[in-house]
Amino acid sequence: ERDGFILLAGVMPVALVGRLNQVTDRLDAEYRTGEGVGPHHLLNLHDLIELDAAFLDVVDLATTLPKVLGILGWNIQLFHTQLMVTPPAPPQAGRGGYGWHQDNNRMNLDFETPPPHPRVSVKLGYFLTDALDEDLGTLAVVPGSHTRGRPEVATGDQPEGATQALGRAGDAVLFDRRIWHASTINHGSTSRRML
Repeated sequence: ERDGFILLAGVMPVALVGRLNQVTDRLDAEYRTGEGVGPHHLLNLHDLIELDAAFLDVVDLATTLPKVLGILGWNIQLFHTQLMVTPPAPPQAGRGGYGWHQDNNRMNLDFETPPPHPRVSVKLGYFLTDALDEDLGTLAVVPGSHTRGRPEVATGDQPEGATQALGRAGDAVLFDRRIWHASTINHGSTSRRML
């Protein structure tokens, strides 16, 4: 309620993390053969459920679904799935978050009341690889921005109070769709994977 996000340690079984990484290997390899796709391009794949049965096993994990139900109630639906593979960036790439936004932008535009808008949805981001240091293609958030509205930020700067959600493979971050968040540039040596 205060921060708009929470980190959940060890919520995905190791075997499922392994299966999902195998599927991700295949999907990323297919993407990398596409015309114009280079080694630094981000894979941002949506609508995953039909792509592999392994994704179905994530929908109702007993370690996370009760938390979603506790926040939203029982009348819920899965309406969005996303896999992101963030390869290491070129050395000259900047640091910090980029593309700051709230989810469901169309919904935000349709509300007839001023922000903050109702919660409506949450997102669960599962770490498929370790991201224990900042600037590894991690999720950046502005704690509390889900109730305060858009943070002030000068062009090229980071919003005041921005922090990065760090975790190990099998951890998750549960966040309110209204929180202002962004991806970060990956300055690590391996690709970051988030489901």
